[in-house]
Amino acid sequence: MTVRGPLQGGLPPVVVPGGADVEIACDESGFSGTNLLRSDAPVITHASVDLTRDESIELISSSPHELKSGPFLRRGGAADALLEKLPGRARVCLIDKELFLVNRILDLTLSEPFYLAGTRLAPQHRSAAAALRRAGHAIGAEWTDFLDAFVDLARTKRRKPVGETTGRFLRARDTLARHRLGEPAEAVLGELSDSRVRDLASRLECDDPAVPPPLEPMVPALAETVLAWSGGGRRVLVFHD
Repeated sequence: MTVRGPLQGGLPPVVVPGGADVEIACDESGFSGTNLLRSDAPVITHASVDLTRDESIELISSSPHELKSGPFLRRGGAADALLEKLPGRARVCLIDKELFLVNRILDLTLSEPFYLAGTRLAPQHRSAAAALRRAGHAIGAEWTDFLDAFVDLARTKRRKPVGETTGRFLRARDTLARHRLGEPAEAVLGELSDSRVRDLASRLECDDPAVPPPLEPMVPALAETVLAWSGGGRRVLVFHD
């Protein structure tokens, strides 16, 4: 008899999902912790598959060697044979680390921080974040300093004094605002008021449980994966490396 341990994390659903459970296996590549700006991998790749044990054994046995990224980039041969067997059975979620960071700046300062925004990729500021990032890339070093300053402000380990990190971020914001960024980048930057930034810094310093992990992209990556597999009605059981 198979005994399954209790599900981990979160509150039980208000409505019990219907339909058969789906079991997925997940792994990631490119995760670099809170180092979102200076990593060899600019994106996090979070992949998941819905395969039975027998199907997995068959796929693994079809190639004499472990399939690394090279064969998939070149395509052909064993890589194509594997991909032909995976339609509807695999999903890949990509998160651009820098764009994630810009989204976090806007999500946590322009709206009331809430934990759901930390476990999903909140959509309300995506277009503004993309516009601000495009404008910032044209500036160069001052854009990088702006992002670095927010990382210092939002860091949960080895924190610097909150007055120091808040002041640095506000100065970096003001420096960025002196450039002609165009709309809507200028408008959204103007909304990053001193009071909003200081309020967020204070809440982070006090470890306010309502504020989601500000520099943790793996949480929304996993949440998006589970939501996609659930189809809005199935319970999803996750096995993760």
